[in-house]
Amino acid sequence: MKHTKIGTIAAVLILFIIAAITNPSLETHKTLLKEKLYKKMEDERQKAIQAYQGNMWTESISDFGMTLGKQFTNRIVDQLVYVDNFFFFSITKIDLADSDIIIGVGFFGTVMFFSNFNDINLNSAAS
Repeated sequence: MKHTKIGTIAAVLILFIIAAITNPSLETHKTLLKEKLYKKMEDERQKAIQAYQGNMWTESISDFGMTLGKQFTNRIVDQLVYVDNFFFFSITKIDLADSDIIIGVGFFGTVMFFSNFNDINLNSAAS
């Protein structure tokens, strides 16, 4: 019985140590968020190119739009996204004018973003 309790306590302790060591940094949260946003922009860009296939300007204009979009995304993420670090896990938040919204959680070296992430209105953040 004693060995089972000690083994359980040791396993839990090891799990907490691993969680603390692998807790993602602020930069990891921001980098993964930017990659997710870039992918979403690229998907929308491809839809626009397919919708206007006959137009020779579509791809050039969409390339320019992607460049501007990435710069805007970098600026928004760098200025408005922060992380609450709870040592064993971390929470990704975005600081909007009227409230802070939790958009993800990081643990064991990974960051997962919630479904409400797609519903955020960045126009309220810009004001």
